[in-house]
Amino acid sequence: MPPTALLSFPELVTQIDFRDDAVHTHAGVAANIDLQFAGGPFGGTASDIRFQPDIEGYVPITRRVTFALSGTLGLLFPFDYGHSVETGLPGQASDVDIQTMYFRGFFSGGPNSNRGYPLRGVAPHGYVGFLNPATAAVQTANKCNPNQSQDASNIQTGVCAFPIGGFTQWEASAELRFGVSGPFGGVLFCDAGDVSEFVLFRKYPANPSASALRFNHLHMSCGIGARYDTSVVPVRLDIGYRIPGLQVLGNPLAYDPTYGNEPYVFSVLPIAVAFGIGESF
Repeated sequence: MPPTALLSFPELVTQIDFRDDAVHTHAGVAANIDLQFAGGPFGGTASDIRFQPDIEGYVPITRRVTFALSGTLGLLFPFDYGHSVETGLPGQASDVDIQTMYFRGFFSGGPNSNRGYPLRGVAPHGYVGFLNPATAAVQTANKCNPNQSQDASNIQTGVCAFPIGGFTQWEASAELRFGVSGPFGGVLFCDAGDVSEFVLFRKYPANPSASALRFNHLHMSCGIGARYDTSVVPVRLDIGYRIPGLQVLGNPLAYDPTYGNEPYVFSVLPIAVAFGIGESF
């Protein structure tokens, strides 16, 4: 049995909202700050500070066309866990670190994030012995052999790789939203961002030469989307295309553990399909 992880933390959420409409935003600015403090006097098996601000801006182009921008930064400062994840050695993170990072770490990808990647698709990947039935089912489907979990080729090909979360995150998105006819609308979008396994400002870093915020790891995806405006919120379908050469700048063919097992349509097209309720931001 893996050790038990107990997480306890208060959360402070602050919001400044100058949007003209919270659902069908056409103009304005909104900013949010999410601050959490785990452990210490609040108990639990993990102590950390988790800080995640974001900002959104909307510019009206015409009556039915809006240009929207969004940016997010995530910083996790662990005090008593995570060092084995930060070493950057796939398959060698401890069970305690993996359990804790799965709930405290950052992930990117999915309908409300980078739409060229699946949910949690942009994050450090490593071998997970057993986290929950869902992770076990995925590894079984991928024919992962636990006895070969330390084999780097198994990790790199995605056979035994599973997202375990990161300590730093940045995301940026741009959308051009336009009405088509009646309740139908469309968008053109580009999403970028990265999640790193390295802690910002750690006193004794596991890899002193590593960069925690990797702005050259764009994971750039662009695409199109369709919208149907219901009586409550829009329903959307987005198709994101991962642009070759704009995943890791300067080294487009290098293996990047944040890729994981990327989805491909017809085994050749680097495309992901995302379905969501409400706008992505």
